[in-house]
Amino acid sequence: MKRAVKNFFLKLPIRQKILTIIFFCSFLALITTLSFFILFTTSRLAENLKEEMNVLAEVIGNRSTAAIEFADQKTAAENLKALSARESVEKACIYDAGDEMFANYSRSSDVSCPQPSPPKSEFMDNHLYVFRDIYINGSKIGAIVLVSDLKDIRKSYQRYFFYSIFSIIFGGLIALIISSRLARIIDKPIRGLYHAAKSVTDQADYNVHVKKVSHDELGVLVDAFNEMLLQIQIRDREVKEANANLEEKVMQRTSELEKAKILAEKANESKSEFLANMSHELRTPMHAVLSFAEFGRSETETAPKEELQKYFSKIENSGRRLLSLLNNLLDLSKLEAGKMIFHFKKNNIETPLNSVLSEVQKLLDDKKLKVEIVKSDDKTTAYFDLEKIIQVFYNLISNAIKFSKPEGMIKITIKPSASDSFLVVSVEDQGVGIPEDELETVFNKFVQSSKTKTGAGGTGLGLSIVKEILRGHGGDVWAKNSSSGGAIFLFTLPTNPIKCD
Repeated sequence: MKRAVKNFFLKLPIRQKILTIIFFCSFLALITTLSFFILFTTSRLAENLKEEMNVLAEVIGNRSTAAIEFADQKTAAENLKALSARESVEKACIYDAGDEMFANYSRSSDVSCPQPSPPKSEFMDNHLYVFRDIYINGSKIGAIVLVSDLKDIRKSYQRYFFYSIFSIIFGGLIALIISSRLARIIDKPIRGLYHAAKSVTDQADYNVHVKKVSHDELGVLVDAFNEMLLQIQIRDREVKEANANLEEKVMQRTSELEKAKILAEKANESKSEFLANMSHELRTPMHAVLSFAEFGRSETETAPKEELQKYFSKIENSGRRLLSLLNNLLDLSKLEAGKMIFHFKKNNIETPLNSVLSEVQKLLDDKKLKVEIVKSDDKTTAYFDLEKIIQVFYNLISNAIKFSKPEGMIKITIKPSASDSFLVVSVEDQGVGIPEDELETVFNKFVQSSKTKTGAGGTGLGLSIVKEILRGHGGDVWAKNSSSGGAIFLFTLPTNPIKCD
């Protein structure tokens, strides 16, 4: 049944669907609203009746205190008889202190007075029962019970129910009339789209155009439909032009394939070069370790102690070179996976710089290089991981030493950014520089500048590690060429704690 109704609804035209939905929602809203209104109103009538009966019970009880005190049943009965003016009161009884009937009033013989009960008001058997105690000077001398019918509430309920049915019918008709007129606003553009789509599918006529009558979602849909037809027309013209110039297109595609082939060959060449570099970087120290270990083993008994120490030194240096390569690969892997742990702390940038300069002093002396440190002011603190920034300085300064000419100068500049939110550090050498089209790619993995390739190895991991470390700090790194020759590497570190992903 549910599926049949759903299928029937889906087959209706869009206009009837809209009218059905609007009428059903309006009808449901009216019923819900009026139901709550009737329930609330009848509830208030019941509460008002309770309050009224309690007031009557209290008034009659207060007027009957003297009659109970002096055992004047006649006066008590007269007081109860005053309730005859209230048609809803069917029974009223006054009891003495011993809960014995003292006086009563009855409009209907169908209802009897219940025994006194603690003060309360309750609905039972289509009647309202009100129980009140009668006091004099703080002492209970009796009780009064009133029994009221619910005819007024039932009449009000029936009246409200009739009004609700009338409101639902009248409101539903108004909603149907108004929605029927307003539905045209939605129905008209949809029917325009329908006829245009039929023209396109049945006659392959892409020159139709749907008139836009609104600026809502339907207006956007009309614009999109018209734009789609326009694009189809454009593509039809392009296809015709392509067919007319097929030979030219083939030549153009052939040229593109040639370019793609060249790019693929370059990529394959880069891959081979990387494998060769990695093979060289791994084999050279490994051969040295094996060779000097073999020399040491064969000459243990005959070689002087100084010669053996030289073998061990060569083995140690080669092992450290291998360890450095593996550490670089592992560090880069951790950084890219987001698993490198950083220990951020406020530090002076001169601390890691001085540590690295002390470590590479021999390399500087070998090439007779000088280091100039320039500070714009005393602002040299930032938030960073000390060990990681030592690694950054080591990679950048080692590169500067490697590609600087003997007796040259390495300039290191430290200054705050314009907003004081970052510390900007630059390392400038006097080497061969970097081609302009390679300034971005030198930070890629396994990539080396064409000007600095020596054919003697190198994995191209150092600058990639530098980039990942600085990104982990919330900073950045970039390269540029100096106007006087050489390359400049600049990086930033935050001067205040920031959240780093």
